[in-house]
Amino acid sequence: MAGLKDSLDALLEETEKSFLLAGIDSAKREAWWLFRDLLPEWSGIKGTEKKLSVLEQKRIKEAVSRRIKREPLAYISGEKGFWNDSFKVDKSTLIPRADSEALIELFLKMVPDKNISASILDLGTGTGCLLLSILSERIKMFGIGTDIVPNAIFLAQENAKNLDLLERSEFVVSDWGRGIERQFNFIISNPPYIKTTDIKSLMPEVALFEPSSALDGGKDGLDCYKLILERARKMLLPEGKIFFEIGEGQGREVCTIAESLGFSLLGQQDDLTGKERALVFCCQKK
Repeated sequence: MAGLKDSLDALLEETEKSFLLAGIDSAKREAWWLFRDLLPEWSGIKGTEKKLSVLEQKRIKEAVSRRIKREPLAYISGEKGFWNDSFKVDKSTLIPRADSEALIELFLKMVPDKNISASILDLGTGTGCLLLSILSERIKMFGIGTDIVPNAIFLAQENAKNLDLLERSEFVVSDWGRGIERQFNFIISNPPYIKTTDIKSLMPEVALFEPSSALDGGKDGLDCYKLILERARKMLLPEGKIFFEIGEGQGREVCTIAESLGFSLLGQQDDLTGKERALVFCCQKK
């Protein structure tokens, strides 16, 4: 940005232009959301001649500078909406995405009893958004979220506290459930599923800023599915179910892996764009 302007409208217009020059998609919408996050008292309607304080102008300038470098808006604001709530995020975790809500939709469809008393294990919990969203919908369930990144565990605990779900959740550092001795009614996971060679070609917001440990699924993008399914039978109670988020076009391959390890497909769910995004399996009876 060439210089600071103290009128909100003028600064918003200048920000839109800066985002366009930086190649940011939906520049007007991105600028609007940035201002809404930084100026909570703003109504969100243009046409105001509100004068910004020097401190407000400085905060906006710093945030715009970060966004121009393609840092995701969620990392700048420190939060992201998902399902029915807002979750704190930082660079230790993947940013929650609307695509992942397909897993929530599938879970609620397969487990319709709102008062079910059951246990759930979330492998690779990140912000805790999947586990905590399910716990908010199934009010008698208890869940454990695991992640190999300690900072992610601290963040998930903070989100659980903010949503008044600490009493029904626990978060532990673990490599895909290693060290978890108990069994669960349900397992959920959104594992890394991007092929290693594809990561550099992702949007800069993803490739440059989101943690590679949450993206890199190995040579074929399927490494974590194989590992989780190999361990899942011991972690599931009889009649238990395991739910996965999957990458675009991975459904058949994940099903093949699951079937080879003794699991049967029970159902699937598309995301908002019509792409197959979530699968649920159960253990085949011996």
